[in-house]
Amino acid sequence: MHLARQVYLDYLQNGPIRMNQVADRKYSLDALQSHEYQQRLTRLKTACLCCDTAIPETGVWPDAYYLESNDGSVAGFVEENCFLEMILHDCYGEQRGQLQENSLRELLVESADRSYLLLQQTPLGPDQWQVDYCRLDQHGEKLSNRSQVIKERSVFGTKNESMLMQLFGNIDAEEASKEQKLLLAHRAGTVPTTILEHQAYLQWQTVFSRIRVDLAAENGATADQ
Repeated sequence: MHLARQVYLDYLQNGPIRMNQVADRKYSLDALQSHEYQQRLTRLKTACLCCDTAIPETGVWPDAYYLESNDGSVAGFVEENCFLEMILHDCYGEQRGQLQENSLRELLVESADRSYLLLQQTPLGPDQWQVDYCRLDQHGEKLSNRSQVIKERSVFGTKNESMLMQLFGNIDAEEASKEQKLLLAHRAGTVPTTILEHQAYLQWQTVFSRIRVDLAAENGATADQ
């Protein structure tokens, strides 16, 4: 009874102070996360990154894909149809038959909610690049990879109309990352901007960090060989 009384008296004396301290810390954390969320919103491009269609005043298109570059110079959304068309055109161009295209589109949509997509551009020489399209699991583990060499101009001298190359052209790579450009994409759901909220964006950053570590290890192993 004496011990219980001491605990009770201690609570009466210090409990409200501790509760206020906890409340203040939570308020500060919520305010910080809200500020960071607003900052991420201000970085967004105001139009689709592929077709330049302005984002409607009512909000980002449902099921749009969120894309962000490794140097942070590009961040924004791509309409779902635009994104699928870009991948089908630039990464599966040899499978453009109607039946195959529909099957591929269904496969991409089916796997979109449970995977991240990495787009990587690596220069091979003058006006020539290798573009890798990788599908990753929720932890950043590579599930599949598809590579294609893209030239700025065709053998007839006409300019390549690759949507991927136009997209990569928007990235202002830093000195340290000029040899490779990276874009990470994820289907953002019915309310796309929720991907920029604290917990979802933390997951995004975790996946992107793993990608950078894995690529650095791969490049280091290649250099050693």
